[in-house]
Amino acid sequence: MDLVVLWGWAWAWAVGDLSMLICATVIGVMCSVNVVLWVLRSTGRLRPRVPTEVVEAA
Repeated sequence: MDLVVLWGWAWAWAVGDLSMLICATVIGVMCSVNVVLWVLRSTGRLRPRVPTEVVEAA
């Protein structure tokens, strides 16, 4: 579980607002996806989006 999601859940539970819970969950999931993509790019398993012209020029 992502810490952002857990913090969002705890805060939304304290406030008692379901919309905040949904919003915090979406933000947490998006952050997690960005971290996963960054790790994949860093390890070279996922090629960064670079136009082929730039690759050929290099």
